[in-house]
Amino acid sequence: MARRGFLRSTALISSGIIGMSMMPSVSHGAELPADERDNVIGPREGFAPQIGTLLSMMTWMRRIILSPVRDLTVEQLDYVHDKNSNSIGSMLFHLAATERYYQIHTF
Repeated sequence: MARRGFLRSTALISSGIIGMSMMPSVSHGAELPADERDNVIGPREGFAPQIGTLLSMMTWMRRIILSPVRDLTVEQLDYVHDKNSNSIGSMLFHLAATERYYQIHTF
């Protein structure tokens, strides 16, 4: 039961952090063009429409994945709660391996 509680609380905290990171920031400067704003997925200037959209999706995902773990130490990335769980570092490695597999078999 303790593992379920840990997983549930970790999921709630993670979704809260990710949700907060997607909230727009208030700025008083000039508004950026639609294709240069962080949370806008779509074509980018200087690229074919599909490549620009892919680029914006990859840029957005990179920021969302790296922002919560950027300041973690090696010990924190390698921490394993129990014998049935994975470390944060191994889950990040899995994401990178999955992305590489997708790139190889798509492009």
